[in-house]
Amino acid sequence: RDWPIPTNVQELHKFLGLTNYFRKFIDRYSILAALLTSLTRKGAFSSVDSWTPECQEAFTAVKQAVGADIVLRFPDDSLPFRIEVVSDASIHGTGAVLLQEGKPVAFLSKKFLDAERKYTT
Repeated sequence: RDWPIPTNVQELHKFLGLTNYFRKFIDRYSILAALLTSLTRKGAFSSVDSWTPECQEAFTAVKQAVGADIVLRFPDDSLPFRIEVVSDASIHGTGAVLLQEGKPVAFLSKKFLDAERKYTT
């Protein structure tokens, strides 16, 4: 939770690498990290001036999600499963959670590619 604000793309890569390791425990990780991930493109994060208030919000949201006490339960094949799909109004990505008795078994998320963001709905 005390991770400093990245000042260059290498530091941002380190942060995203660490948080990506925990993505299976984080609901909508790809959506939360979408803006930060886009900064890793060549030339996108050229200076501290590239760090906008929206970047700070995304950074804080990812840090909070990593620090949250999320516990995944082991699946029980004798009980029914329920899938909840989460969509993001800003079209950055999609996510889903597999639940059993209201408790998460797995989180899945995907950041949309540029071409996928152009799809009509």
